[in-house]
Amino acid sequence: MAYRCAFVGYSLNSITYRFLILDTFEIVESVDVEFFENLNRNSSQMQPIENPLLPSLEYIETINNDEHSSPNIEDISESIEDIEPRRSKRARKAKSFGPEWVQYLVEGSKNEILSMTRYVMHVDDDPKTYDEEMSSRDAIFWKESINDEKHSLFSNGTWIYCDLPPGVKPIGCKWVFKRKMNADGSIDKFKARLVAKETYQMGDVQKEERSRGSFAYRRTNDYIKNGMTLLVVIAIIYTTTTVNAQYSLPSDDPIKIDLTLLRGASEIGAVCLDGSAPAFHFSRGFGSGADNWLIHLEGGGLCNTMKSCSERKQSPIGSSKFMEKMGFGGILSSNKSKNPGFYNWNKVKVRYCDGAFFFSGTRTGEYEYNTTGQLYFRGQLIWDAVMVELMELGIYNAKQAFLTGCSAGGLATLIHCDSFAELFTPGKVNVKCLSDAGFFIDEKDISGGRTIRSFFHGVVKFQGMVASLNKACLAELKPFTGSLSQCLFPQNFVKNLKTPVFLVNPSYDALQIENVLLPPSAYDYWAKCTKDIAQCSPSMLYKLHAFRDSMLRVLSQYKRKKNIGMFIDSCFAHCQTDSDKWHLHSPRINNKTIAEAVGDWYFNRNTVHYINNCRYPCNPTCSNKVWE
Repeated sequence: MAYRCAFVGYSLNSITYRFLILDTFEIVESVDVEFFENLNRNSSQMQPIENPLLPSLEYIETINNDEHSSPNIEDISESIEDIEPRRSKRARKAKSFGPEWVQYLVEGSKNEILSMTRYVMHVDDDPKTYDEEMSSRDAIFWKESINDEKHSLFSNGTWIYCDLPPGVKPIGCKWVFKRKMNADGSIDKFKARLVAKETYQMGDVQKEERSRGSFAYRRTNDYIKNGMTLLVVIAIIYTTTTVNAQYSLPSDDPIKIDLTLLRGASEIGAVCLDGSAPAFHFSRGFGSGADNWLIHLEGGGLCNTMKSCSERKQSPIGSSKFMEKMGFGGILSSNKSKNPGFYNWNKVKVRYCDGAFFFSGTRTGEYEYNTTGQLYFRGQLIWDAVMVELMELGIYNAKQAFLTGCSAGGLATLIHCDSFAELFTPGKVNVKCLSDAGFFIDEKDISGGRTIRSFFHGVVKFQGMVASLNKACLAELKPFTGSLSQCLFPQNFVKNLKTPVFLVNPSYDALQIENVLLPPSAYDYWAKCTKDIAQCSPSMLYKLHAFRDSMLRVLSQYKRKKNIGMFIDSCFAHCQTDSDKWHLHSPRINNKTIAEAVGDWYFNRNTVHYINNCRYPCNPTCSNKVWE
C-alpha cells in the first residue's frame, strides 16, 4: 500500500526520511519513497496505490486532530521544526596554517585583486600536461618527481625499452601530476606518474563507474590479481627547458643509474684509496643492442703525494662512501637522438677511485702507506676485479665491445685497451677502444720546464707503477730512472697497441693548457684565460696556438694508421663524449659530429682521420665552454 505523505524532515536515530501521512496524521519513517515535487497535495494523481512490494512503514506517532477538520500542513511543519536537530558530538579544532600564515582582508572583485598583484589569493592547479608542468613556477620540483618516477619504473623492471615489433602500433602515454598537501595547507611532495593514455585521473563519474564494478576496472584488477605484467611500448620525449633562469635543468637523460659496489672486491684487496669497495653503474642493453657492451672509465685527475692522495680519500674520486647514483649522458645515453650508434647497448660506467689510471700498486702492496691516514694503491687490482664482474654480468657473450674513457679515464683506456681485448675470442668479437681528452703530450711548459713529466714521474714512483709500464715502450726508450714516466704518455706507446683505438681530443685542451703548458707559478696570472679562452690576451693566445701546433705534430704520425681513428677539433674544451657535445651540440668536422665520426669508424663504414687544420676561433660549431 502506498500513502500520500508530506516530507517533514530526517530521522534522529537512523538514515531515513520522516513523513506525515495526510489521511491519518501519523508520522512514519521510511527510505522507500517517491517524491512528487511538482504536484500539490490535492492533486488527483496523488492517490493511494496498491503495491505488495513496499515494506510496512514504521509508525512513530499519531497527531490528534478534529476528525472533521482539514489538516493544516503548515502547523504540523512548525511543530516538527521545534524538535532540536541532531548535532555532531566530535570536538572541533581550530584550523591552523602555521605561525607564518597571515590573513588579509582585501576589498574588490577577484579580477580586480588579481590584476593588482600576481600572487594574491593565487594557488596553481595541478598541471594537466607536460608543457604546463614545465612552464609552472614549480617546474624544478615536477622535474625531480618525473626523474624519480622514471628511475622507479626502470629499476623495478615495470617497463623496458625494446624495439617496436613490425606492424605493431605503440600505446601512447602521458604524465599525471598531483600535489600532496599537509594538514596545514603546505605542500608535502610533488607526485608524477607515467600512465598509458587510456588511463587517466578519475573524476566523480569515473569513481562512480568504478564503485559499480565497471568492466574496464574489473578487467584491470583481474590482470593484477593473476600476476600478469603489462608491457607497454613507450616513446619518451625529453625536453630541455630552463625555468625562470635560476634553475639549470638536466640537458641529457635524467634517469639516474644506481651505484653497484663490487662484490667480494675487499677480500682480494681490490679497494679504493681509503679501503672502501670500488663501484660501477650498469644499464642493461635492449633490442638489437642486447649483446653489445660499452664500458666507460671515469676520469678525475691523479695524486702523487701523501697530502694529495689523502685529500682524495674524502671525495668520490678516492672513496665509494661518497659516490651516488648518476645519470648517463653522451655516449652512455639511452636516447637514440643523442646517441645514435650505441643508445641500446649494455653500458657500464666504472667509477675512478685509485688516483692513477686504474693502474696503481702491486698485489703485495709494498708501496702503500700504513701510517695514520692509511692509503691503498690498488688500481690494477680494481681493473682486474671489474673485468671479472663484467664476465659474470654476461660480457663474455658480447658480439661487440667498446672500451671508452674521458681525461684520466681516457688515458686509462689506452693503457688497458689490449688487456680488455684479451677477454674475448680473437676474430669473433668486434673490440675497439676510444680515448676522449686522454692524449696527454710530453710538452715543455712556458718557462721551458717539464711540469707534466715531473708530475707523472711522481705518480709512477709514489703509487708503485713501474712494474706495470708498457714493456715495448720501456724496451724502445730505455728511460733512465728519473724519466720512467715517459711510458705514461700515449705518444710513446699507442703505436704498440694491437687493438684499434680512436682519439677524440680538442687541440686547445683546457686541462692540458692548465697542467702541461703552465708551471704552478703562472696559475694566478693565467687564471681567467684557463677558464675562458675569450679572456686570453693576444700574447697568451700566441702560446696557446703554439701548444696546439705541438699536439698536431705529435698526432700526425697516426694519420696513415688504419687501426687508429681521430677527431681532433680546434675547440677550447676537455671531455666531449660524456655530454651533449657527443652529438646533440657536438663540434663538426667535415659536417660530421663526434658521434657520427666514431660510428663510421667503429662499424667500419669509413676510415676517419678528422683534424681541424685551423686555429681558434675558426670552427663556428665549437661552444668553447669547457664545463657546460
